[in-house]
Formats: sequence, structure tokens, C-alpha cells
Amino acid sequence: MHLTNQDIWLAYPKLVELSKIPLPVQVGMQLSKLQLMLQTPYIIIEMKRREIVGKYGTTNTETNTAEVNTDNPQAAEFAVEFGGLLVTEWPADFQFEKVRLPLLLVEPCPCCKQEIGVPFIIDPQTLLPLRDYFVEVIEN
Repeated sequence: MHLTNQDIWLAYPKLVELSKIPLPVQVGMQLSKLQLMLQTPYIIIEMKRREIVGKYGTTNTETNTAEVNTDNPQAAEFAVEFGGLLVTEWPADFQFEKVRLPLLLVEPCPCCKQEIGVPFIIDPQTLLPLRDYFVEVIEN
């Protein structure tokens, strides 16, 4: 599967966030495999993004970070260059299956310790960059 830099750059942090949630072993393994596959491309894209921000941005002395404010005269040039980076297709072809997320997680009842299905709740902002290529929801 071919992905754009934007697909990778948006998805990787959400995969990291999702991997912090206790999940069934098979789902966790799929997430970790996908995360490892996208880690190096993400780092390369992020380094390039920081380079572009450094080129057009200014240093915020309070946070010691470079940023490009909308009132910056070079903000449009930054947007064009960064946009060009994001729409570029990553040169490698990725081979993976979508991670299948369950609707319910099985957990012991706090009162009787019997296993019950608990709805798996994920922030939609986490799922948004993952839904097209990386994850699908299945019924248990």
C-alpha cells in the first residue's frame, strides 16, 4: 500500500496513543507491528517539518520552540512548502493489514468477577487519521 507523508505523519502519534490502552494481545501485537513500520518514516517526516518550521518560523523564547504564526510574512511560503511535503507519496510500499479493534473488551466485573463485555471507547480524534488505512472496528 502506498501512503502519503500526511497519512504517516497524522497516524503515527495516534497509533502511539492507542498503544497505551490495554487491549487484547493480538490487537496489541498488530498495533505494535504497525507502529514499528511507520516509526522511521514518521521521524524523517517530522525532522523535515522541523527544518521547514526553522526556515520560516521564529523562536518562542518562553517555550524555546520554533513556530510559524499566521501573522508571519512568510507563513504562506511555509504552508506551501509544508503542504508539498505532506502530499508527497512515501517511496516505500507498505504491507500490512488493518488492525481490527473490538467493539467490546472483556473484563472481570468489579463485584462478582464474572467476565463481561465493556464498550471500548476511543476518542474520535484518535480514530480520524487511522480509519481509512490503519484500523477497522469489528463486532465481537
